[in-house]
Amino acid sequence: MLVILCIMTTFHFTMEFYRFEGGYIEAWYKLPISQILSPEESLLTPKDSIFKKYSCRLDIYNEEKNDSAHIEGVKGAYVTALQQADYFIDYIPFYLYPGNFSYCFIIESGSHRLAYEGEIEVLSDTILFYCSDLILGSRNRKSRFVCHGCAFTPLIDQAFTNRDTLFSYLEIYGLVPDSLYYRVKYQIIDSLDETVFEKHEQRLKYAYTQIDTFRIALGDFIDGNYTYIVEVFDSALNASVSRQKRLSIRFLFDETAHMQFYRDIHYITSTHEYKKFSTLRDYEKRRYLKNFWSKNDYWQFEKRILEADDKFAIHLLKGRDSERGRFYIKNGPPDDINDMPISDWGRPLEIWYYYAQGFSVLFCDKMCDGNPVIVKIFKSGEEDIDDKKWLIDIAPGTYRQETEEYE
Repeated sequence: MLVILCIMTTFHFTMEFYRFEGGYIEAWYKLPISQILSPEESLLTPKDSIFKKYSCRLDIYNEEKNDSAHIEGVKGAYVTALQQADYFIDYIPFYLYPGNFSYCFIIESGSHRLAYEGEIEVLSDTILFYCSDLILGSRNRKSRFVCHGCAFTPLIDQAFTNRDTLFSYLEIYGLVPDSLYYRVKYQIIDSLDETVFEKHEQRLKYAYTQIDTFRIALGDFIDGNYTYIVEVFDSALNASVSRQKRLSIRFLFDETAHMQFYRDIHYITSTHEYKKFSTLRDYEKRRYLKNFWSKNDYWQFEKRILEADDKFAIHLLKGRDSERGRFYIKNGPPDDINDMPISDWGRPLEIWYYYAQGFSVLFCDKMCDGNPVIVKIFKSGEEDIDDKKWLIDIAPGTYRQETEEYE
C-alpha cells in the first residue's frame, strides 16, 4: 500500500460540459498524453509506437441525491514519441432531465489517477427560442477532427494563441420561418469591458434548428483575457438569445521582432496619418501595421534607412533623420545627383534628379553645417518664372542685388 501511494501521481486535465436540445449533453475533456505515460513508455524512440489506454468513469447525482447515473469505459489510441506532447481530446455523451446535478469524473491509467468534480444545471426546453452552449475551437491545430459535422478542434481550456483562428459553434432552436433571415452579432470584449471586435451578419433561415459557425483570426490580439459573445436576433419573434464564453489569448514570439524598423512608419507616412496611428491602442496598432506592411515593402524600407544612415549622417544626427535622409527613404535613391560646392555667388547645392517620376529636388546647405535642406522641388514642365524667392536661400546676396537693380 505504501509503495502504491509513493508512485501514485496526479496530472492536470480540463473539462467542459455542453448542453444541447432535449437534455442531450456532452462532457468534453482534454488529457495530456505525457502525464499518463509510465517512465518506460516515455522513452519511446521516434520509430516506436504504443497503444495507450486509460479508463474513465463519470458519476452524476441529482440535487436531492436520490437519483444517479454512472458511465464508464476504456479508451485509448496509438501514440508515437512525437505525440507525447499532444493531448487526448474526447467526450462522453449522455442525457439528463431538467434540474441541478453534481458530477465526478475519474480517469485512471496505471498509477495515474485524478478526480474532477463540479456542478451542472440542465434547463427546461419549454422556452420557444433558445440555443445550445457555445463551443469554441481552433482551426489551426494539427490534431483536427470532425465535431458535429464541422472540422475543428474544441479547446476545452479556452486557451488560444495569436496564431490561432477562433472557431465558434452554436446550435439555434425555435427559429420562426415567417422571415427569410436571422441576424447575428459576434463580439469580443477585453478585461476592461471594451469592445475589441464586433461584426454583424445576416444568415438565411432553412430549418427549425440551425447551426451557426464563425471564424476570427487572432493575429491582431494582444495577451489577455477576453469574453466572446454571440447574440442571435429573430425579427419574426422580435426576440434575441445570446451565449458567451471566456477565453484567453497568449501572444507567441513576435514574428516582426527582427524587423528593427517595423514601427517607424513616420518616415513614409504623412504627419496627419502618423498622428492617427499614435492614438491607437496596442492591438489596433498591431492590426494597422500588419495591413500597412502588406501594402508596402518593408525590406526595401529597411534597406533605405540603413543606406540613409550611411550616406547622410552628420555629427550626432542620424542620416535617417536628416532632410536628405528622410527624402531618400520615402522616394528612393535619385537617378542622378549634381553636386555644386560653395562658390562666390552662393551656398553649397545638390540637385537630385528623378527622371522617371518627372521631378528634381534642390538641396541647399543654408547653414553651411553639412546638412542640406530642401529649398525647391521642380516638376517636369513646370513654369516657375514668377516664383524666385527660393533663390534667397541659395544666393541671398546675389538675388537681393539683382532685385534692387531691377527695381
